[in-house]
Amino acid sequence: MKFNDGDHVKILPHLWWPEGGTGRVSIPPDFISEAIYSGDTFDTTQRTLIGNNRLITEIWVSFDTPIMDISDDGPYVAGEVSMEYLELL
Repeated sequence: MKFNDGDHVKILPHLWWPEGGTGRVSIPPDFISEAIYSGDTFDTTQRTLIGNNRLITEIWVSFDTPIMDISDDGPYVAGEVSMEYLELL
């Protein structure tokens, strides 16, 4: 499924975002693209990475309310979420 800028989504609880949440798909701020630069671009709402045995598509989501990630060093107002854990609201 393709998500578009502004789509309202539900984040299903999973390893990286254990509490789940809701938010809006958005284009990440420039400083995010600069901070994670690894040859991949993140100038749209999503980027695709090569995992160990598969391709992983990450979507940038601005959360409706800040949420904690697995490292418990949040709460975060936005972040990358694997597309497989998103549902359109």
